[in-house]
Amino acid sequence: MDVNVGKTDQMFRVFGGIAMGTLSIYALIDKCVPEYYSPVFGLFAIIFLVTGLTRKCPVCKLAGHDSLEEENSSD
Repeated sequence: MDVNVGKTDQMFRVFGGIAMGTLSIYALIDKCVPEYYSPVFGLFAIIFLVTGLTRKCPVCKLAGHDSLEEENSSD
């Protein structure tokens, strides 16, 4: 699979993954949301981090969305 995630999108995915991971941990220690949300937040954190770090998103590929092309065409 080709790279289809631009630098700006990558930044949002990585920071979003960190935020979701933090929410997942806080859910486990019952600080902000109920504990049963922790696996959901954790799954989203993993997805965001993997797609952000590899810059490859299969969902965007299926949808025909390419933020890398959008970024390059605005230059």
